[in-house]
Amino acid sequence: MYLNCTHSEHLLNGNDSKLRQFRNLLSHIDPEIVIGELDPLARAVAILRTTGRASILDCILQLRLSLDTVLAANCGAMTWFAEKRTGTSDKAPTPVQKLEKL
Repeated sequence: MYLNCTHSEHLLNGNDSKLRQFRNLLSHIDPEIVIGELDPLARAVAILRTTGRASILDCILQLRLSLDTVLAANCGAMTWFAEKRTGTSDKAPTPVQKLEKL
């Protein structure tokens, strides 16, 4: 999870265009992909923010979570959305372990 979100665009409540695109993605993607790739908090925040047009504060109040937790979940959801939209990943590649012969 993203504990310290450095993506200023993730906090923009007025960015209706991005939230509308995210809502369209959520309504057309296989739910199993969303469930498999997003953790439960990120899914909850994503659904509240896109379908319910909830602000970060609304998510805090409705989910009864701390600001840091909601911001981290929002960052995870928005990063996942950006990766799905562009087909890229900001994540570092997983190191490949070499097997040594005995």
